[in-house]
Amino acid sequence: MPQLAGADQMPWQGFSFTNLLILLVILAVLWPLMRWLRRTISENRRQRWAGEDDEELRYTEENDPDLRRNHPED
Repeated sequence: MPQLAGADQMPWQGFSFTNLLILLVILAVLWPLMRWLRRTISENRRQRWAGEDDEELRYTEENDPDLRRNHPED
């Protein structure tokens, strides 16, 4: 079975400034993207909830035929 040349002889390097730089670049790109995404989703959810609350307030016995049918006072 063929072996990889030198794969078992490579020492573990530990801390690397290159790896730290890569991590910082990834965080610099993803952090603002995640903040924007969470803010956008939250605003959309709040708008939807406000619209649902308005819809619930609009239906009363005067303007909803289902509610008038359940209360025969005529």
